[in-house]
Amino acid sequence: MYKSILPRLITGLFAMLMLCSSALAQQRVTVNINQSSLKTLFDTIEKQTSYRFSYINGVLENEGPVTIRQENAPVTSVLEQALKNTGLTYKIMSDKQILITKKHVAGDNRVTVTGTVYESEGDPAIGASVMVKGAKTGTSTDIDGHFTLTGVPSDAVIIISYIGTVPQEISASDKAKFANVVLSKNTEILDEVVVVGYGTQSSKLVTTSISKVKLDDIDQANDYNPIKMLQGRVPGVNISNSSGTPGATPNIQVRGVGSINGGSKPLYVVDGIPAESYPNINPSDIESIEVLKDASAAAIYGSRANSGVVIITTKSGKSGTTKIDVSGRIGFGKLAKDIEMANATEYANAMQAAIDNYNVQMGQNVQFYMPSVIEETDWMKMITRETTETATGSISISGGNDATNFYASFGANRQEGFIETSAFKQYNLRTKISHKINRIFKLNINLAGAASEYNQVEESSTSLKVLRTAREVQPWYGAYDADGSYKKNGVEIVRHNPLMLINEEKWTLKKYHLSGVFNLEITPFEGFKWTPQASLYTILDNTTKKLTERHDARKNNSGWGAVSEQKDQSFRYVIDNVFTYNNSADRLIYSVMAGHSFERYTYNKFGARSDNYANDAYPSSSFDLINLSTNIFPGDISYTGYSLESYFGRVALNWDNRYIVNASLRCDGSSRFSKGSRYGYFPSVSFAWRATEEEFFPKDAIVNDAKLRLSWGKTGSMAGVGNFAALSLIGAGGASYNESAGFLISQDARLLTWEKANQYNVGVDVELWNQRLSFTGDVFLQRTTDLLYSKPVNSTTGYTSISSNIGTLENRGVELALTGKILTGDFKWTLSGNEVVLTYFKHTKYNKEC
Repeated sequence: MYKSILPRLITGLFAMLMLCSSALAQQRVTVNINQSSLKTLFDTIEKQTSYRFSYINGVLENEGPVTIRQENAPVTSVLEQALKNTGLTYKIMSDKQILITKKHVAGDNRVTVTGTVYESEGDPAIGASVMVKGAKTGTSTDIDGHFTLTGVPSDAVIIISYIGTVPQEISASDKAKFANVVLSKNTEILDEVVVVGYGTQSSKLVTTSISKVKLDDIDQANDYNPIKMLQGRVPGVNISNSSGTPGATPNIQVRGVGSINGGSKPLYVVDGIPAESYPNINPSDIESIEVLKDASAAAIYGSRANSGVVIITTKSGKSGTTKIDVSGRIGFGKLAKDIEMANATEYANAMQAAIDNYNVQMGQNVQFYMPSVIEETDWMKMITRETTETATGSISISGGNDATNFYASFGANRQEGFIETSAFKQYNLRTKISHKINRIFKLNINLAGAASEYNQVEESSTSLKVLRTAREVQPWYGAYDADGSYKKNGVEIVRHNPLMLINEEKWTLKKYHLSGVFNLEITPFEGFKWTPQASLYTILDNTTKKLTERHDARKNNSGWGAVSEQKDQSFRYVIDNVFTYNNSADRLIYSVMAGHSFERYTYNKFGARSDNYANDAYPSSSFDLINLSTNIFPGDISYTGYSLESYFGRVALNWDNRYIVNASLRCDGSSRFSKGSRYGYFPSVSFAWRATEEEFFPKDAIVNDAKLRLSWGKTGSMAGVGNFAALSLIGAGGASYNESAGFLISQDARLLTWEKANQYNVGVDVELWNQRLSFTGDVFLQRTTDLLYSKPVNSTTGYTSISSNIGTLENRGVELALTGKILTGDFKWTLSGNEVVLTYFKHTKYNKEC
């Protein structure tokens, strides 16, 4: 049966092609020109048809004016009359081009050039430019990278170029070289490809506000946290230290504060795995970090993109020789400036003056007590290190061939804190394998793990804060009594002994990260790809704390936690299915992406503590046993989780690398909201105009690229909504039964909905002097509505407040960035600076109901 159908199918397709070709040839025009040039005639035909004329410079120079009057006539009829008495002829090409050439005479050798163009990775170069040097004749490659040029002088030179690659020049007579043209990447502009969420895009074609940082191109100094390395390198992004604790993750804000109670932390996406907190990564494993700043760029991530998106892409192996990279850094730190504390004499004088003033004002006779023996003590110096040390090291091996690429690495980091005993250690492992099974299937595996250890000091308890006690204890007491025991608070000193706090409390947090990404790229035919992906991510925290027998709080039974342990575990899995299709038609290159994602997140916490080890009660602190205490209390015990289901899509249109339009839509459904408010829709649209691609733009060596960007997008946030906020939960508590504890029903938030932000952005990108100088400027306006806020209510309802959507917030600002490549040889020197000229935050109003 198939043998009988196949010939008919081929015959039918051939007939359709013939009909289409015939229809194109019969396009009609109305022409009325008098003593005008052939170029004027060609422009008239182009305006009325889909044809485009190509010819070599100088071909029309010696031809005189023509006069033609035809109404609704075929294009072929008009051209035959116009070229009848000239030395020119025409040919209609398959891609709607009309090639104008000189009529063949003896000695005029012209050839047809055909070939295929590939990128360095082996993929077809879609839309690559193929031009005759010094002429307007040219074409672009199709979806398979193929091209055909007819009527090319045999002595001509063909220039083949593609964004992000080094152009190649090949003689038209050297036909063998056109069969397999591979364009190598331009190392000066490798950063032209940026990650845009579920895909990549050339930076020259980006229509939104995205900043990219390649970690290999910056001085990482001695920091092991890549987020800190963004400080001062990305306009509109503010990074500050959340704590001086070793290993602490910094705070990051993208274009200011976008919420009151909903949080202003960006969404992190590491190799496709979303997370609300920064995962511990070896910076040497990172290829690039993209910050999606405006809503149009971030809207593809929908309900968690109100505060921007930070996309982290790790390194992969490349075909070629196996490469081993080893790096190491060591650094030393010193406290630049500290609060100057009084010595014993200065402290005594100040205290005596204070008591004298008190006695005069109150008519009292309070005596100031000073010990008979003065032990001059600098408590801050006693508990801090004069110099801290930080060391990092990393080793990686990568390589591959045409079928398989691999990358594996190990990293280590050690950091000392300024307070004695505080420290941080981290170890990272990563393995990435990519294997092309056959023409259709490609398997990618990405496995990573991290183990961290934080040696912490007490800063959470009001009375045990180390820095506070060190600044408040009298400077005339030493740390120890004559028998070697610590001086005690309330007896000799007014606070807990700072030295005791750091020496006799062992507080350790061990954190383990494990992640895995498994995907299969399925390419059944050119241009189409389906990528099913499964991502797994889990974190295990194990916190242990104990007070030794020498700690004066060990004997207490009021919840001090002489021995405690807390185990917390989070687990996240994400199932993605992404479909992409790329194609081109004439000068239009387009791509379509559609996908579905399901995410599930759970978090379990379980802990216990024991107290009252008075009089060196059994067991000894060396046993670390909680269950043998006479007083055992629960720690933090809880369970929470949520699910998120999403549908998303994007359309990208590129006309002649001149006009670019992108539009996206994401629909998120969250279990945090009630059924009636569960789904949110987050659209975006953006446009870019590359003025340098216009014919009127001067082709000089000063301005290489100039682009105007316009964008609008809507993003959302569910950060301020509890995982079970839409439900009324029953728990122990209250005093509903004759003032006895009973059941307490939590307030539900079934009317809550997403925080939503509309953002408008106008930007310009300019490159000068062959990319030696580049400038980027953005102006943005963001308006956030339905702010999540705790609204006061009458206590007769049983509650004093309720979470509501009741306000709006407005952010606006101007961002500028200037980068200059001063030296570009073997020794490179790049100077850059950025500034937020004005960022204005305005809390506009609350709703009337508040």
